[in-house]
Amino acid sequence: MTMKETRPVTMGKLWLIWAAMTACILIYAGIGLLVGRAIHVPATLTPAQYQQFRMALAVIGLATIFGAPLLRRALSNSGTLKDNPARAMTLLLVPLALVESIAVYGLVLRLLGGDESTLLAFCGASLLMAVRMRPKPGDANLSGGTRF
Repeated sequence: MTMKETRPVTMGKLWLIWAAMTACILIYAGIGLLVGRAIHVPATLTPAQYQQFRMALAVIGLATIFGAPLLRRALSNSGTLKDNPARAMTLLLVPLALVESIAVYGLVLRLLGGDESTLLAFCGASLLMAVRMRPKPGDANLSGGTRF
């Protein structure tokens, strides 16, 4: 295979990547729950600092929830990606990585002494968005006009 030849992106590959990234969200939730139950996580921030940090991550998470689908739509209409063989991967990976970051925010808050409900709220929002960002029929079609 030469540099110019590329392997086709199939729906199976996209689903495999999506499943792995979605499983990571569940792993983050599991780690947060197990760590919190196995050991007492001491509060590393004052209650006021923790609330400010939690609010900041919630705002970033909300921005991600609204921004990831917009980014996916913008990337799908981007002229630079129209003839790029990696287009389907880019359209899936970049927004899904942003969505996965919401679960990481929940895990960070849990490790900073937060409660399980905060962890589960962030991981639940991330999981719902991952389901929304799943591969759709035609995503593997690298020609122009793919709808999302």
